[in-house]
Amino acid sequence: FLADQPLTAHRLGFAAPARTARAKLLAALPSALADQASTLSDWFLHDPDPNEGHAIPHGELRRIATSILRTRRIELTLAGESALSVRPLALVLKAGTWYLIHDVGQDIDVIDLTTLRATRLTATPFTPPEDFNLKDFWSQRLAATQGADEKPEDRRQGAPGGGD
Repeated sequence: FLADQPLTAHRLGFAAPARTARAKLLAALPSALADQASTLSDWFLHDPDPNEGHAIPHGELRRIATSILRTRRIELTLAGESALSVRPLALVLKAGTWYLIHDVGQDIDVIDLTTLRATRLTATPFTPPEDFNLKDFWSQRLAATQGADEKPEDRRQGAPGGGD
């Protein structure tokens, strides 16, 4: 829920709806709670970007979010690699790093978007797995990599459990 996450909402292309939702939530709260909630941004800020700065080119996360919502394949170009066509299911922002969760047929995989250079939306639809649950998938992924020195990255980049 992005009502109080303006930077993240902006990156995903949902800045205006998030502002509207925040205003409606504040209006619906009893005045004492609304005052307390509205002052949160005076003393707390969630900055979604890593310390090195926001490396993903402007607009790319928005295109990925669009492809997820429309269930359309998207082509990703990562630094030093050929374009890769994927079936995107979800995005995860963990500790300043964006990850794309995507369907690879018989499995679900993760791509670290740190080196993302470009995206291209396609008109090719796909059907997401009916049983996919982001919270369950991510919890299992973290448990599988717990204690490892590596982040949960794209299997092509040598993450634990990496495939071909």
